[in-house]
Amino acid sequence: MGAMLPLAALIAGGAAARADDLGPLNLVGTEHTYLEFAGGLFDVDGHRGTNTTGEVSGEWRYGKKFFYIGPALGVLANFQGATDFYGGFYSDLKFGKVVITPLGAVSWYNKGGSLNLGGTFQFRLELGASYELDSGSRVGLKIDHLSSAGINKVNPGESGLMVTYAIPLSY
Repeated sequence: MGAMLPLAALIAGGAAARADDLGPLNLVGTEHTYLEFAGGLFDVDGHRGTNTTGEVSGEWRYGKKFFYIGPALGVLANFQGATDFYGGFYSDLKFGKVVITPLGAVSWYNKGGSLNLGGTFQFRLELGASYELDSGSRVGLKIDHLSSAGINKVNPGESGLMVTYAIPLSY
């Protein structure tokens, strides 16, 4: 695969090393571009009497990274008509075949018949954990949070939980 930097070397400000040179937790550089599909629950917190509902999403993560950070684009739809289109940045941390993927993004949210998040402009945070199969595909779980971070007068936020499947597209 692509370049990896052991997390200990990054924190210590050391030179880049190969993944098998130091420690088990590694920050992943250039790798496959992934297309991830997910399904799960929207608004697992159940704010102010709203009902938790199902959701599906698709996310594209570009594999060529700059300083171990890559761009991502995604779309989410829930079963009450809400949609969320987002773009941001992600990174991957590997521990053997387990991959931890944090993502931060800005998004455009349309509530449809779903939860009022106070406005269209939102921030998205995700944290995924997946297992990389021998084929390069990844199966996992992710949690996400969508909120205006207090920019809007109404700001209940929303948290989701999804099962994921990511397909490697290219290097």
